[in-house]
Amino acid sequence: KPRIDASQVRRITDDDGRRRGVVALSRWNGRGVGMAEFIRDREDPTVADISAAVTDEWQSQGLGTRLAHALANVARREGVVAFTAITASGNIRARQVLAGLGDVRVVERDGATITYRVALHGAVSPAEKRLAQSPAGPRGRP
Repeated sequence: KPRIDASQVRRITDDDGRRRGVVALSRWNGRGVGMAEFIRDREDPTVADISAAVTDEWQSQGLGTRLAHALANVARREGVVAFTAITASGNIRARQVLAGLGDVRVVERDGATITYRVALHGAVSPAEKRLAQSPAGPRGRP
């Protein structure tokens, strides 16, 4: 990606309840050099689609990985337990980044793209959270 523009940054920082994002800015000129965002599924808000972009000059320096991990931390705090992602079938780096976030499985192969589902490491589903907070405890005993 040649650059991250202001409209992209505004889009992921506007709070619409479904979308969250993180942005990396250059310390030298304050310009956006990378971003990652998730958009919650309308039917299942514990699942979100993830996307990321890093400017060309910042490629292969681990920035995309750091952005994805920061975004996963935000997602877990907000009750997201899984990401979905669509990548080009030859995008090995994206697959490696996703694998660092959790358990990855292929959901669909469609020509030049692959759809993945990532069960986020350390994520707790709302049902598990309610059960753990229950006065009776997880086994139904005090």
